[in-house]
Amino acid sequence: MTVTKVEAYIEASVKKAEEIKNFNETDSTLKEGAGKKLLRKIDSINYPIYCTEETVKSAGAIKLENNDIFLISFPNSGIELLKNIILQLLDIEVNDEYNFPTIEYFGSSVIDIYPPPKYLQTYLNFNLCPKLNNCKVIILIRNPKDVVCSMFKQIPGNEDIKLPSEDFTEFMNAFLEGETEYGDYFTHLQSLLPLIDDKKNLILTYEQTTADLVTTITKLGKFLNLQDKVSDQKSLFKIVEEVTLHNEFNYNYTIKEWKKYFNEEESLKIDEKFNLFFKGTIIENIFDKKMEW
Repeated sequence: MTVTKVEAYIEASVKKAEEIKNFNETDSTLKEGAGKKLLRKIDSINYPIYCTEETVKSAGAIKLENNDIFLISFPNSGIELLKNIILQLLDIEVNDEYNFPTIEYFGSSVIDIYPPPKYLQTYLNFNLCPKLNNCKVIILIRNPKDVVCSMFKQIPGNEDIKLPSEDFTEFMNAFLEGETEYGDYFTHLQSLLPLIDDKKNLILTYEQTTADLVTTITKLGKFLNLQDKVSDQKSLFKIVEEVTLHNEFNYNYTIKEWKKYFNEEESLKIDEKFNLFFKGTIIENIFDKKMEW
């Protein structure tokens, strides 16, 4: 029986995931990081245990083409919502786990089997990403104060933690030092500045996306040459309805919730580091007043 390209890709991805799972069981280099989460350090950056040195370092060799869609973000910045919108626009099953794989979880040996057009995502710094080759690049960024709170809340047992919390202060300091998953948020965002400055790419913020789904979906439809999906009001609002229903119980859209976690001194530390990296750049004021104490 002939194996299709899709079947070959799914088989390879399942095999790679199992291979990494087995490797993790014997890897003595895994260390417990912030939030007591097991992490793998590769070239001074902490990665989740789904990544190996081979998958991370081979990600840059993945071959992208001009019809591919490539999402770049930092963890806990809302990429699941963004993927959901795009899959609705493309009329693809939202719950299909094989669409938008995280490239550093599989590496080039698996991702290059993915039949075109490829729909991919990454949390890697841009210097580790593949050559873009005129593919459709979408960058999603989020206020770092909400990012660190979202990361902290995902740690088992922290959902209903009493605030303020010494545990959060410890985690926030690790975040500032680049010791949480995927390393330093600010260095990661800094690596994306050339892409953000390139008019060919689409830049979205989590704050804009959640505040106005209609505008976000319209932007994405036009950017992906799916104008017919967003020019018709009935079609557009059907997508808005589906996205809202699908995400209602899964994602926390609350903006500026970080004030429940931070004290003023901690907030100032984030402000100072953000200004150190981005004052005078194109994103200096991208979060407007969302970071104000």
